[in-house]
Amino acid sequence: MIVVVDDEEIYRELLSETLEPAGFTVTAFASALTALEQLEQMEPRLIISDIEMPEMNGLEFHRRYQQCYAFRHTPFVFLSSHSDSETIIASLEGGADDYLQKPLQPEIIRAKITSILKRRDKYITQQFSGSLEQMPFTQILQFCEARQLTGWVKVATGDGDIRVEFIGGEVQDNDDIDTLFDMDAGDFTISVAPVNYSEISSASVGGATAQQPATRTSDEKPMGKLSGIKVNKRIFQVQTEFSDNKAEPVVTVVILDGRVVLKRTSAVAASDDKTAIEQQIEAQHLSVEEEIRDKLASLGGGSTAPAQQENPDNFHQLYDAGYEQYCCGNYAAALDLWEQAEKLNPDDKTLAINLTVVRNKLGAAT
Repeated sequence: MIVVVDDEEIYRELLSETLEPAGFTVTAFASALTALEQLEQMEPRLIISDIEMPEMNGLEFHRRYQQCYAFRHTPFVFLSSHSDSETIIASLEGGADDYLQKPLQPEIIRAKITSILKRRDKYITQQFSGSLEQMPFTQILQFCEARQLTGWVKVATGDGDIRVEFIGGEVQDNDDIDTLFDMDAGDFTISVAPVNYSEISSASVGGATAQQPATRTSDEKPMGKLSGIKVNKRIFQVQTEFSDNKAEPVVTVVILDGRVVLKRTSAVAASDDKTAIEQQIEAQHLSVEEEIRDKLASLGGGSTAPAQQENPDNFHQLYDAGYEQYCCGNYAAALDLWEQAEKLNPDDKTLAINLTVVRNKLGAAT
C-alpha cells in the first residue's frame, strides 16, 4: 500500500490513477494530521506527501512520522511546486528518499516509485531467488509455512509481477494467487521482512508480566529435538523447536521429501522456565512421533508394509498426484485426490489453499 497525502484533490486523484494501474494499492489523505492518526493502524510501503499543506506541512509530517514509527522502514517522497534548491535540499537532508516537482509526469512517478521500492526491498530484507521450473509455487508456500516467515513472494509473469504477502507463514488473501498455481515457469523471489520493533516498548525488563513471557536470550533458548521415522526407503523428519511465535511458540513439523506434511503447535505458560519448556518440547515431539506411527499403521505403511507405490492412500502420493492432475487441467480429478489427502492431514495449509483454488476453477467452469 502506498499512502498519498495532499490537500489538493486533483493530485490525490492523479497519483491514484497513475499508480493503481501499475499494481499498487493507494490510500489518500487530504490532511497530514489525519494521515498521522490513521497510519497507526496501517504500515505503508511508501509515503508520498505534499510540502505546503494547512495545519501541518510535509516536512513536519515526515518528522512526526519518524518519531512515532521509528521501527518502520518507510520510504518517503515529497512532491511540491517549489523548485528552489533550498526546499529540495531541506527535504533530502531531512531524510526524504526523493523529491518530485509539480506538475507531475505519470511515467516518471511510476518509474521512481518502482525504483525506490526495489532498493528498499533489496537492502532491508533477506532474499532468495529461483525458478518455478525447479521449484513449483506450492512448494514455496510449504517452505514459508514451515519457517513461519513474514514477508512476501514475488513472481515475475508475462504481464508483470505478482506479489503474495505472508505473515508468520500464513498466506494473506490475494486474488492473483490462482494464476501462480497455473505457472510452471518463471522467476520468483522470497523476501523476508525486517524485524518489527514496534513491541519493544512493552517488553518486560524485570521479568515476565502476566500477559507476556519474559524475553529469552539466545543462550537461554530451549533446546529443540530432531528425529526421523524410516518407512521403506523414505524418512519422515520430525523437528520440534521453540519459535518466535508468541501465541504458540512450541512448533513441531514433520517433513517428507522436503515438504511439510504435518504441523503441531502449543502455547507455554508465562511462568515456564527453560527446563519446563524443554520438557514440553520433548513431550510434544514424542506425541507427534506416535501420531505419525499410528497413521502409517492405519494405512498399512509401517516398517513391514509394502512399497510406497502400493499405498494409494498415502498423503504425499495423493498430494503429488493431485498436483499433476491440476497441471494437466484435470481439475475434477485433482479435487478428488486432494480431498482424499485432506482426510489424512486436514491441517496442511498449502493443501487448503490448493483446494480453494481448484474449487474456484471448477465453480467458474460451471
